[in-house]
Amino acid sequence: MKTLKKLYASTSSWSVYQLIKTTFLITLLIFVMNTLAEDGKTDPAYGAISIHRVSDSPSLQLPDNMRNWPAITSPATMNDGPKVDDQRATVIYDVTSGKTVQIPSKEFVPDGSAQNTAPYNGLLHPGMISESVIGTDGRVRVTPTTTFPWRSIVKLYITAKDGARFSGSGAIIGRGDGNGFHVLTCGHCVYLHDHGGWASAIKIVPGLDRSYMPYNYANTTKMRSYTGWTTSKMREHDWAVLTLDRRIGNHVGWMGRITASKGNSLYTGILNSAGYPGDRGGGIELFRDSDNGRVATDYNHWYYMDTGKGQSGMPIWRFIGPDKRHVCTVHAYGNDGSGSNHGTRLNQDKYDRIIAWTDADTLPTDRADLIDDGESKAGFSPKTVTHGASVINLWSDVRNVGTASSGGFNVSYYASADTTITKSDYLIGTDSVLSVSPFAYRDSSWNGTVPGSIPPGAYWVGWIIDSGSAVTEFDEGNNVAHQTGYKLVVEGLDPPAGLAATDGAYANKVKVSWNSVTDASHYCVYRATSSGGTKSPVSGWQTGTTFDNTSVTPGQIYYYWAKAAVNSSGDNASDYSAEDPGFAMLTAEPAGDWKYKDGKKTDVLKGKELAPSLIPNLIAGGQVGLASVAPDGTLTSVNGPHSLENKKDKDKLWFIKKKKELIIKYKAKKDALTYKIWGQMPESKVIYVLPPALVSSTLSESISKGENFLAIELIETNPEKTDGWRELTPVMFREE
Repeated sequence: MKTLKKLYASTSSWSVYQLIKTTFLITLLIFVMNTLAEDGKTDPAYGAISIHRVSDSPSLQLPDNMRNWPAITSPATMNDGPKVDDQRATVIYDVTSGKTVQIPSKEFVPDGSAQNTAPYNGLLHPGMISESVIGTDGRVRVTPTTTFPWRSIVKLYITAKDGARFSGSGAIIGRGDGNGFHVLTCGHCVYLHDHGGWASAIKIVPGLDRSYMPYNYANTTKMRSYTGWTTSKMREHDWAVLTLDRRIGNHVGWMGRITASKGNSLYTGILNSAGYPGDRGGGIELFRDSDNGRVATDYNHWYYMDTGKGQSGMPIWRFIGPDKRHVCTVHAYGNDGSGSNHGTRLNQDKYDRIIAWTDADTLPTDRADLIDDGESKAGFSPKTVTHGASVINLWSDVRNVGTASSGGFNVSYYASADTTITKSDYLIGTDSVLSVSPFAYRDSSWNGTVPGSIPPGAYWVGWIIDSGSAVTEFDEGNNVAHQTGYKLVVEGLDPPAGLAATDGAYANKVKVSWNSVTDASHYCVYRATSSGGTKSPVSGWQTGTTFDNTSVTPGQIYYYWAKAAVNSSGDNASDYSAEDPGFAMLTAEPAGDWKYKDGKKTDVLKGKELAPSLIPNLIAGGQVGLASVAPDGTLTSVNGPHSLENKKDKDKLWFIKKKKELIIKYKAKKDALTYKIWGQMPESKVIYVLPPALVSSTLSESISKGENFLAIELIETNPEKTDGWRELTPVMFREE
């Protein structure tokens, strides 16, 4: 400019210089305005491909009781409130305290130099681009909503002061320092004249996609509007700004804002809108439209895009390019007879006021919010285990739906008898998880042996996130989840099978053996003196599957069982095995030979009755024999076994000696189906009886050395008899 002035001064043509200067300034102004008023386009983000993984966590599903909140309706009458002199005075409502503050507009000094703010896509990946209906409904559903800018558009859940519930729309807005924790919406979503004034609560859900809340929600802490709306109910000032309890905009992003003179072509070019209409998709689906604007006035703006109830508060924006999305108007009203819908225009005053309002708020305290990322990403294997022995794998994904990183934390897995998972349930294992960033997820898994403390049974498997309470969260009540599709079956160890105890095979012990058990490492042997007696351990927890019971009384019948366990402490012991009786052989020195009158027949030798306490163990089957003992205690059969001979023509016991064979003859008793006999035989150093089965009679006193005796029993086992078993008196025989 100085060069031009010098040039024209030298030619004394200053008036020409002034003309050129004026022309230059006009040209520059036109250039700036044309740049500002670039033609808008339909936003191509519709159909963008989202790379964000969808969660099926119940925590991110819209609660059933919030799916049918009625769409808010624009006021039927306007400008019918009390008139106020200061229509642009700021009114601030603090939700927590319930207090209202009013600031006169004269205390606000606008800058006026800025006319647009830049959009911000947010920290999340933006995705990849691959109330009246005017004419044909041009609204189209947006899904998924996790691409930009759709995720910056919010659904409002409004609880009025009188308890009435409504839903509306809005848009995240940011401020100059790069923080986004405010929402731009219309005034009648915030201050409801017919329902008590300021809403008592407003919850915002960014990018709601039917029932899915991909970014959880935020709560409103403050509400701002003009007295022109709160007092006078003027549509010129039907707008509001909400302050949120978290910087959710830092992650989902926000569109820029723009203002221009009311005659600027940006208000009549191609514009875009998106919100949650109550007449489409049940009010929980996001719909967009694009069409021309019609006209703008000092305070309002009309356009041909289709709208519906519930879209009050949604943004009207111009798209020039991916980095040039600017909100210019807040939708508020339907067709007023002009054939177009309209809303509150962001004139220079409102544009500047947003900057002042958002800058005045202190940053909220961001927190993490950990949730289970859904049952499809969790599970366990195998589904059937043995407690204390089987190895199990458990896994789940943890998502952070808060606005701060979590830091490290634990995930504890439990087995529960019901679907209420608590720390009092059976702990399976605990996994340590690294920090999770906002709206990101991380795997958790645990692998190990199923604890022996879990009894056999069927259990629900659940997990508690941040079980050590290391993370401060927005919501501490959404950290528990469980697998609903199947249960964990915990089995105990099988009892040992094939248990067998030796029957007189050794003179100094009873050897007990059994089969090994899957998943078991140790075994214990138990003993009792009768089948129903008290079981007492006679071994420790050993690894072998045989045991020599040396603490025995020869001739005494013992009953044996075994248990299996997973360690030397006997943890997770199985049930008892099937029982098996066994005994060590009975030894005695003979006192002489039996004497017979002839080799065919003899009278019963005289004797005396034995006391009942001396009744020896009785052997079923009537078999006797002779044996000798090896040095290791093993019995070697010498003669026998020999069966009783039943001579029906005899009515007494008969003894016939043929070499070393003793034949016992007796007459069968009527109705006696089973016979038992025990004998100490002469001409042998030991007595060995080979039985097919044992009975439960017990020798409680030792037999006097030197006595030769034979005890015979006939037992009535006829099931038709009512008196059951009957013992006959044993008889002792001596030499004459």
